[in-house]
Amino acid sequence: MDGLRRYAVDYHEGDMEKASKILLAVLSIAGTGNMGGETYRELRGQILEDNGEPKAKYMGMEGQNRYTVDHHGGDKKLALDITKAVLTPEEFEKLRWESSPGSSE
Repeated sequence: MDGLRRYAVDYHEGDMEKASKILLAVLSIAGTGNMGGETYRELRGQILEDNGEPKAKYMGMEGQNRYTVDHHGGDKKLALDITKAVLTPEEFEKLRWESSPGSSE
């Protein structure tokens, strides 16, 4: 089994599209060349508490901006792509973020 397929099976219930999206987003971060399960957990841990709830400091539009600066050098699209890729839709919804860079949702 190739690496991407194994990653998809191990971490995303075989969802190759989601696995590919995460892999591309993570590898686009400067200095990152390893997409092991630890990286996936680290990315989720940046935004979620241990109980799975969003960290308060990253909720809402101000929280989205803070997370973008804290973890992705101000690149809002990259931060959004990675966050959407590593969180479930329900987890993402709880953040109350704009759904796309520059939107007013």
